Amino acid sequence: MLFTFKHILLLSLFFIKTSFLVAQNHHILEDKPHEDIDNFEILIDKNYTFEQILTDSTLKFQKNPERYKFETEEYCWFRFTIKNPSVYTKEIYLVTAPKINNTLYFYNYEDKEWQTNQAGIAITNSKMRKTYFHIYLQPKALNYFYVKVKVRELHTQEHSVRTYIYFKSKENFEQKVQFVIVSCIVVCFAMCLFFIYNLYIFTVFRDLTYLYYLIIIVGGVLYIIESSNVIDFVIPISFYGLGVQPDGNLYFYQAKNIINIANLLLIFFGYIQFSRNYLKLQTYLVFWDTIMKYTLYIFCSFSIFFIACSFSKSFYLYTQLAFFHNILCTVIILLIFGVSIFLYKEGYKLARYFLLANTFPLLGILSIAFYLVLYKSPTINLQLIPHIAIILQTVGFAIALVARINLLKDELKEKQLKAEQLEKENDKMLARNRYIELENEHIISEMAQEVNQNADLQQKLEVNQRELTANMLYLYQKNEMLASLQRQIKNLSFKDTTDKNRAGIREIKSTIKNDLYLENDWDKFKIHFEEVHPNFFRNLKEKYPTLTPNEIRLSAYYHLNMSAKEIATLLNINPTSVHRAKSRLNKKMEKANKEKQGN
Repeated sequence: MLFTFKHILLLSLFFIKTSFLVAQNHHILEDKPHEDIDNFEILIDKNYTFEQILTDSTLKFQKNPERYKFETEEYCWFRFTIKNPSVYTKEIYLVTAPKINNTLYFYNYEDKEWQTNQAGIAITNSKMRKTYFHIYLQPKALNYFYVKVKVRELHTQEHSVRTYIYFKSKENFEQKVQFVIVSCIVVCFAMCLFFIYNLYIFTVFRDLTYLYYLIIIVGGVLYIIESSNVIDFVIPISFYGLGVQPDGNLYFYQAKNIINIANLLLIFFGYIQFSRNYLKLQTYLVFWDTIMKYTLYIFCSFSIFFIACSFSKSFYLYTQLAFFHNILCTVIILLIFGVSIFLYKEGYKLARYFLLANTFPLLGILSIAFYLVLYKSPTINLQLIPHIAIILQTVGFAIALVARINLLKDELKEKQLKAEQLEKENDKMLARNRYIELENEHIISEMAQEVNQNADLQQKLEVNQRELTANMLYLYQKNEMLASLQRQIKNLSFKDTTDKNRAGIREIKSTIKNDLYLENDWDKFKIHFEEVHPNFFRNLKEKYPTLTPNEIRLSAYYHLNMSAKEIATLLNINPTSVHRAKSRLNKKMEKANKEKQGN
């Protein structure tokens, strides 16, 4: 590009002016990974043009005050010079603070003109470190730089802001950037493998524990992507809020910080639900399960409120809410640790693996913290801390889930053995039941036979009873007829008969009287009676051995519920005599019973 006379004149005046100003005031490149520029100068802007900055010798730059309270200024200018003693062109990444919206002016020797570049949190670009200027230092030359810094947003700040300039070598900067990108890709790839594997397990078993583990993985991947600034390559966002701390340092939060709050919400939601399901708190610790459930409600509500308030761009409000948000996260972690320790002491096996899954990430972060305390200039990239913590947490939970599966397999195997044992016992019981059924069938068959026999016996008993009754009726009728004949003969007049006939009548009377007491009839009656009432006479004789034969006969008749008149007919006596005989029999029996009781 050809220079006009105006450009040549401006450039000449600039070099004449700066040859005296920076002869003893330039920074010499030392090839360090990180270098601070302490000898830069500052000028409060009053609507100066860049040409005025280059040529107007009345503009007085002041030595860096380190801290400055910007009250009404819109912009200010930084001026500094870097000498590259090397014979090679050097690439560096430069930062100027405050780093809100800065414009760098540098001279391009190839194009032979002044060029500009922008950096800062208010700039929308697709760089991982958008607060850095990427510049080239000419070999064996002084490299002049001007930076126009926008400071209007610092007017409302209570504290003065610290101003500084530093740069990093290309190797150091790009190595860290590449390391962060590679680590982000590796960690995300590993976690995606975990996600795919556990997604398959969830689709097979439909276990909610795996679903919450998947939520933790998704939240962890998104958190790593945001903390690695990789998202700026895809979606450049210039949203921010800033504030100046009492130490003069400028702190700010960006859209990625708000997104990370949402990612933390996702992680802790999955973390709490995973813990509740993994430890089976609904079964073992109902009270603490309720506490964790309401803690989750509080955390989710507070996180959503935090995200909403962050859009107000009030850095003070953001820091206060961030403090309480961190406290709440700590409480959740301690709560889960406390519950798992309690269950471990109670002998719950899965609590051991759950503690290990949570302890490893915590020990890893504490180790890094101690390392940072011991080494002021750590070789570990601080952005690896969330990577390490999340990958350790993911691996720890994966191990815990594997242990859970193995434990479930052992429990399933034990239950299968119990089921087999129960099945064998069931088979034995079925065999026993079959034996009992066969035995019952045999008993039923025997009972049926006995029923048939009883029916036959009952039928025989009824036949005997009928025969006994018939015999009794026959005896009764016979004796009644004989008694009637005896009365008729008694009424006959002996006057009308001869002596021979009288003798015959007396013989007939004697025969009738004898027929009334034939023992043959009693023996027949006794046989039939014992068929109907077995052992009656034997038992009666054993119980009352003093009974006479007539008393035994009277007892048998009364046992058949015969009336006194019927008994009198059978015995050929008066009914009154029957009653007296019964009375004597009862007294005799009562006396015998009393004697037995006395003995």
